[in-house]
Amino acid sequence: LYSSGAATLLCLVFVFLFYKELKLSTFDASVARASGFSGPALSLGFWAVVCVICVSAFSSVGSVLLIGLITVPACCALLLTDRLGTALGFAAMFAVFAALSGFEAAVRFNTNIAGAITSVLGGAFLLVMAVAPKKGLIARVVQRRALNADILIALALDRSMRGEPPPGAGVLRARDMGYMDGRGEITPDGKDAIVRLTSRLGL
Repeated sequence: LYSSGAATLLCLVFVFLFYKELKLSTFDASVARASGFSGPALSLGFWAVVCVICVSAFSSVGSVLLIGLITVPACCALLLTDRLGTALGFAAMFAVFAALSGFEAAVRFNTNIAGAITSVLGGAFLLVMAVAPKKGLIARVVQRRALNADILIALALDRSMRGEPPPGAGVLRARDMGYMDGRGEITPDGKDAIVRLTSRLGL
């Protein structure tokens, strides 16, 4: 208990003191060197702290739970946000939630605590991977369908402006959006949509 507490305190103090330097040296090493930060020294210090945490946790929780707590909360957090500070907060929340829920489940069903916590972590990761607002599987399917619809509309509007026969599916979508009238003529909203869609699609 004392060794785990000391390792946790060491990690918190190290991150608190060198958060800016760690962030800069990790994501932009050239700027860190130009700012006078010692990237190799920070890297060695970081990995030294990680080693202390791992050695301390191996005897307390075992290898399976240690690997799960190191990797899964961070993966869940990065699926929800791209900001490092917010990701650290999310990761801590996932780890605490998994620890409390897994311990409660292990006590209630009289099973292994480490396995229960790891199972909760796995379930949380699968849930987040499915429903994450920007990087989740559902969001990617929706984004892909929206992109396909935008491509069809842009193609229909472009061919209509050139006097070429547009694709039928694109015409139907353009009419539904109010970009083309019943005669196949481009509406004022359609002209604005051409500029917007070509910019969004990089055409």
